[in-house]
Amino acid sequence: MVLWVNKKELEHFLPLIPPDLRGRVKNGQWFCLGAVSEPENVASGVMLFSSQDIINSAGEIIVLMQLHWIYVAEKFRKQGIGKELIKAFTDVCDDNPAEGIICQLPIDSEYDDAEAFLSSCGFSFKETGTNEMIVTKDDIEKAAKFNTSDDHVKNSNIKSVMELSDAEFTKALNRIKNEEKNIYSDSLSYEKEDYASDVSVVYISEGEVSSIVLFTPINDENLQLLALYSADKNGAGELLKLLDYAAEYFFRNYPSNSKVYITFCNEKSKKLADYVFPEKKTITLRAGLYKSKEKGGMN
Repeated sequence: MVLWVNKKELEHFLPLIPPDLRGRVKNGQWFCLGAVSEPENVASGVMLFSSQDIINSAGEIIVLMQLHWIYVAEKFRKQGIGKELIKAFTDVCDDNPAEGIICQLPIDSEYDDAEAFLSSCGFSFKETGTNEMIVTKDDIEKAAKFNTSDDHVKNSNIKSVMELSDAEFTKALNRIKNEEKNIYSDSLSYEKEDYASDVSVVYISEGEVSSIVLFTPINDENLQLLALYSADKNGAGELLKLLDYAAEYFFRNYPSNSKVYITFCNEKSKKLADYVFPEKKTITLRAGLYKSKEKGGMN
């Protein structure tokens, strides 16, 4: 049996969810479907997903769902529970005004079985130019350009996004959306409160936002870097200053086991991260798509 998991029921499914993902379910950013095995009435599987409005290249607002995590407890595998979860999820998609479901898997043989499983459920996959990197506080300390014993001082050209007027922030986001045109930029929120304001910062040049980095909190410990953008083609220096500021604040103020999840949608941002963290490997991703039946998807 598959059910929508509410806050009261969530504690029964938490052991099936990685600790660094639990915060997004608890705070309502992500939704949860759970499988319960009968007659034991035991949580046997779980799926995490989100829904987002994005503006596509034609300027239209569309709804996409994103699959973030699916897991079946080892004791209950090979009983069709995974397919039950996917079927419940695609039914949600088909019954709502969503264009489809997206997901991402690393290009690694370890995930080939996951791709085969999702493909059998109606997903189609292709390789992308998108890469990911996971950065720890140890990585930041190794790469630090700052003196970890000194006080944290902010460059006068650097401001928190919360210091911007709504009009200034909207203008900066529109520039990103118009130039980047990918699923990550399309889904950026215009609400400043949706970002981690302590490390989401901009560089001001000649009175205007010229470069910006945006993070969103995953939970109380971890962050995801959503945007790394400069309006100047030669703005790598500004971005490095913003990253140094954010890295220093993160290093000093976040718990020791905190991590930053970074997604690179273009070669420029990847090269910049490779420069900052030369010892870190990036993970190349493959993208999966399930198209809603209403939009011509598979049965």
